[in-house]
Amino acid sequence: MWEQNSQFRLRKTIHRRKPATGLALRLTPVVMLIALVTVLATVGIVYTLKYANTVSVTFAYQRATEREDGTPLPLEEIKYTRLFCDGQQVGEEPGADGEITVRLEKGSHTCFLIHVDTTGLQSARGNAVKRHVEAGAG
Repeated sequence: MWEQNSQFRLRKTIHRRKPATGLALRLTPVVMLIALVTVLATVGIVYTLKYANTVSVTFAYQRATEREDGTPLPLEEIKYTRLFCDGQQVGEEPGADGEITVRLEKGSHTCFLIHVDTTGLQSARGNAVKRHVEAGAG
């Protein structure tokens, strides 16, 4: 806005906005907190629903000593142990320490293991085992 002073010169008057005070300043952190709590609650619900029908199950095994082609498979060459249940891979762990833990849905499952070596070759499929998972087992 322009205003005229006593000597008839024009000068520009700058009106500055006052900083936010009162409710506007206090409301912003409250709104942010509510938004954060809502997001965290949603993530928690999704995580809980994802695992609501699953149970942690540990399989103990003896490692394979041969690859699929019959060549020896030394322990130090095993890169991964993979567990398959009902035709789908459900777990993978590095090395071959004698057990693997996965989450399975409640019910009966037919499972088997394979080892993968450092070059990508696999061991023969392990013997299939049937595992029944009960509700509330973990």
